[in-house]
Amino acid sequence: MSGQDAPPHPIPARRSRWRILLRYAVISLLVVGAVLFFVRRQIGDLLARKLDERLAAAGIFVTWKSADWVPGPGIRLHGLALYRDAMKHDRIALFDNITAIKGHAGWNRWETVHAQIADARLTLSSGAAETNLEHLDMHLLIQPGNADLQDFHASLRGLRIEAKGIYLNTVAAVPAGQADAKHPAAQNKGVFDDVNLEWLHSVKEWLTFQPQKDEPVLRVEFNSLPDGGGMDVAATLTGNNFNWRGQKWDFVKAAIKTSVGDKVSPIEIEKVNLGQAGQTGEMEGVLDPARSVLRINKLDSGLNVLALTRAFVPGAAASLTAFATTGEWRISGKGVFPIDRPVNSQWKGSVALNGDFVYVNGLTLLALKNPTFTLSVGEQRVSLSGFKANLWDGKLDSPLTQIRLSEAGTEPRFETQLTLEGAQLQSVMDSFGTAQKQPGVVHLNWKGGGGFNLATISGSGALSIHNAEFFRIPLLGPLHLVFDRITPGFGRDVASSLTTNHRIGGGIFYITNLKLESKLTRIEGNGTIDLSRQYAWLDAKAKLQGIAGLATALLSALLEVEGEGPTSDVKWKLKNAGLIGEAAGLVGKTGGAVIEGAGGALKATTGTATEAVKDTGKAAKGLLKLPGKLLGK
Repeated sequence: MSGQDAPPHPIPARRSRWRILLRYAVISLLVVGAVLFFVRRQIGDLLARKLDERLAAAGIFVTWKSADWVPGPGIRLHGLALYRDAMKHDRIALFDNITAIKGHAGWNRWETVHAQIADARLTLSSGAAETNLEHLDMHLLIQPGNADLQDFHASLRGLRIEAKGIYLNTVAAVPAGQADAKHPAAQNKGVFDDVNLEWLHSVKEWLTFQPQKDEPVLRVEFNSLPDGGGMDVAATLTGNNFNWRGQKWDFVKAAIKTSVGDKVSPIEIEKVNLGQAGQTGEMEGVLDPARSVLRINKLDSGLNVLALTRAFVPGAAASLTAFATTGEWRISGKGVFPIDRPVNSQWKGSVALNGDFVYVNGLTLLALKNPTFTLSVGEQRVSLSGFKANLWDGKLDSPLTQIRLSEAGTEPRFETQLTLEGAQLQSVMDSFGTAQKQPGVVHLNWKGGGGFNLATISGSGALSIHNAEFFRIPLLGPLHLVFDRITPGFGRDVASSLTTNHRIGGGIFYITNLKLESKLTRIEGNGTIDLSRQYAWLDAKAKLQGIAGLATALLSALLEVEGEGPTSDVKWKLKNAGLIGEAAGLVGKTGGAVIEGAGGALKATTGTATEAVKDTGKAAKGLLKLPGKLLGK
C-alpha cells in the first residue's frame, strides 16, 4: 500500500475534550454576561433599595430615577435626589449620577459606603434658589456614625470650590427593618433637617466670577464637634485677575472661621485683602448672625470708593453715574453695623483722596481736589468734620457737616457751614460751561441745612467778588447794554468789586444789599431767583461816577433799572423811561446831553461844572420839579 493511500492520523481524545469544554465555557460566559446585562437594572434596584434602607436609618433620605449594578459590590445611581425630610418633599440636592461601592462583600452589608462622582452636575436647592455646580468630582466615605468627605471639586459660576472634612452623624445606623422599632427618630429627623439653602437665591449673583485665566478658589474644611452639636468650618478664598460685580480685580485673599450646628455662632473674618488698579484694601472683623451685626475691627484701604460702592451696593450704581475719581484714596477706621437697622450704625475714621472727585452733568463739571475729612457715624447721624478741598482754584472749608439719617416716615436732613476763599471766577464760569472770559476772585460763606430737595433747604451767607470786569459778571453783566446807550463803551468798566448778602428758602434765592462798584459805576440792588425755574427778578439803582457835570449827576439820579429773565439771559431796562425823556429836554439845554426817550437811548457828553450851570432860569425850575415826579407826586 502506497503512502498516498495511508489513512489520516486520529486526533487524541483528550485534546478534543478540552476544545469542547472551552467552547461550552465561552458560550456559557456569553450567556451569563447577556443575562447579567439585561438584569443589571433589576440587580441595581435591589441593591439600591438596600442602600436606601441603610441611609434612611442614618437620617439620609434619597430617591433615584434608575440604578445599574456595577460588577462587583457596587451600583450606579442616576438622578439621585437628596431630601431634608423623611416624606421626601423638600429637596436640597440633585446629582446627575453617583457610584456607591459597598465596603463589605455581604449582599446586605451597606454599613460602609464609598460614594464616588466624576465630572457630574450637582444641583443645590430648588425653585428660585436652585444653583448648579458643574464638573463635580467627589469621594465620600459613609461609615457608621460619620461621613468623611475626602475629596470635593466643582465649578460654580467661574469659582472653583474645594471641600473636605468629617461629619459626625449622631443618628446611629441600624440594621434594615429595625429602624422604626429601635430608632423611630431616624425616620423623622434627618441629617440635613436644619440645612437651609434659601440664601442661594440672594447670593447667586455675588458668586459669579469671570476669571481671565485661572478660577478663584474657595477652599472649605469642616470637622464635627466632639459632642455632635455642630461642626467647625474654615474657608479661604484666593484668586488673581478676574472680574466680579462689574469691576476688574487684581487679587483677593480672604479667610473666615465659624461653627454651625445647634446654636448660631459668630463668623470671624480673619482677613479680607483686595487689590484693584494697583491699590489694596484690608479688613478684619466679626459677623454675628444671631444679633445681625457686622463689627469691623480694622479697615485700611486705598481702593477706589466709587468702585467699591458700585460692587457692594448695587442699588447705588445708577445714582453714581455722574461721579468719577482720579488719584489714590486712603480710608481707615472701625465701627459696628446692625444689618437689620443700618441707621444705628457706628463708625469712626478718616477719608482722604490724593486726586480729584469729579461731578459731571451736561455742561456742568465740578472737581473737588484733594478732599480730606473725618467721618463719624453714631446716634443716627453722619458727621463730616474738618472737610477741606480745593475748588475752582480756591480753598473750600467746612468745619462740620451733619446728616440726620432717615427713619420711618421721615426724610434725611443735613446741617452745614462752609467757606470758599480765593476761588477764580473764570474757573467757576468754566465749570458751568460758560465760554466767556471773566477774571475775578470769589469769596463765599454759607450756613444752613434742610432736606435733600431744593424746596426744603434754607440758609444764609455772604458773597464777594474782587478784581472782576463789570460787564462780564453773571446776572449783572448785561447792564452794560443799558449804560452803553448812555455813552458807548461806558458799561465796559474794569476792576469791579461786588458784595452781597444772600439767603435761600422754599427754593427761592434772595439777594440783598448788593453793591457793585468800579471806577465809573456804583450799583445797589436786591432781587430773587427761582432756583427750580432758573428765573431771576432784580432791581437796582445805578450811579455813574467819574464824569463831571450836572448832566451826569442828573442821569445818575434817574438810573433805576430792573432785570428779569432766565438766569442765563437776564434782560435789563430803565424803570423811568418817561421821566428820563422829560429830563432829556432840560439837560439838553444845560449840559449838552442828548436823550432819546422813546427808544431809551441815551448819549451824554462831559463838561465842566461852570458850563453845566449856564442859563439856569427855566432849566433850574424844571430840575426842581423832578424829585416830586420821581416820587410820583
